[in-house]
Amino acid sequence: MRATQVGPLALLATYSLWASAAPIDQATARKELQSQYAIFAEAERKSDVKTVISMTTPDFTFHTIDGRTMNRQQYEAYASQRAARNRKANAQWKMNTKVAVAIGQIRLQGDRAIVQATLNMTGTAVNKMGVRYTSRTSIADRHTWIRTGAGWKLKRSTQERYTTTSDFVAPPSNQ
Repeated sequence: MRATQVGPLALLATYSLWASAAPIDQATARKELQSQYAIFAEAERKSDVKTVISMTTPDFTFHTIDGRTMNRQQYEAYASQRAARNRKANAQWKMNTKVAVAIGQIRLQGDRAIVQATLNMTGTAVNKMGVRYTSRTSIADRHTWIRTGAGWKLKRSTQERYTTTSDFVAPPSNQ
């Protein structure tokens, strides 16, 4: 019988496959994903598209509430445009935005986690007339995360509900 020698790269590749496929319990998955969502919330608050994109897989897809689907490159362009608008609005309206993500149900399927999450953004602004108002946006999403050797990466984001409210009252027009 012939002996086979296994090189260090083969062992490392085998370990990497094993490490990412090792079973994970709900509590650990929730803790790890909560950490990812905290990074995402801060990046969203800062309009830091680079960080958000770094959290996605190369084949990431984004599905909007109105039925559009974007691949990673299209989503990056969309997020960059949105970030530029947000920066302009924040400067113009003296916006102070808070962002938080609430994690609901997590369904584990091997190295995948299907997560119900709600992104809550609250922005307080002062308009040109000096009137202070608050705007609230809540986006309920279903996310598919993939557990890799480098941590959790977002593969799919599907918007399921999108609501915005504001306590701003427009002054009567002078007609």
